[in-house]
Amino acid sequence: MIQTNHMKYRFILFLIFGLTGTHLLAQSKLPLPDPLPANVGDLKFDPKTDDPHFQICYPDYINQYYGMGTGYKGGKKEIRNYFREHFKYEPSFSTISGYVTIRFIINCKGQTGWFRIKQVDQHYQKANFNKKMVNQLLDLTKKLNGWIPGKIDEKNYDTYYYLNFKLLNGHLKDITP
Repeated sequence: MIQTNHMKYRFILFLIFGLTGTHLLAQSKLPLPDPLPANVGDLKFDPKTDDPHFQICYPDYINQYYGMGTGYKGGKKEIRNYFREHFKYEPSFSTISGYVTIRFIINCKGQTGWFRIKQVDQHYQKANFNKKMVNQLLDLTKKLNGWIPGKIDEKNYDTYYYLNFKLLNGHLKDITP
C-alpha cells in the first residue's frame, strides 16, 4: 500500500513537472510577433499619394474621432447635402453596389490629408469599383471645408476620420461618418 501511494505521488509529480517543462520549452520556440501599431489602422505617410505639405500636429498622438468632438460644420446633414448636390451619377456606374470608405486625418488646424480608400461589394467582399466614380468621391471628400478638429481640454488634436458611402446601382444612397 505504501509503495502504491509512493508511485502515485511520483506519477503526479512527473505529470506536473513534465507538462510544465514542455509548456516552457514550447513557449521559448514561438517566433516573436511583428511590432504592432499603437492603434489598429494607423496611417503612415505615403510619398506616392500623400500631400507633403499636409502637416500632422502631433505625429505620436493621433486619436480616433469619437469622443473628441471632431466633426463638420453643419454636422452629418451638411456632409450628406454636399455630396447629394455635387456627386454626378453616370450610366457607367450602374453596376456598382456596395460601399466605399474613405479614411483620412483631420489635423489640429481642421485640415485634411492622408486619404485611404477601401471598397467592398454589397456582400462585404473586397471590390475594385469604377475608378472614375471612386475618384469623384475622393475629390469631393478632399474639397470638403469646414472640419472641426478634435479637442481635449480646449486643445486641438489630430484625429482619424472616415466617410462611408453606400452605393446602389451607382447611386449614392447614404453617407455615414
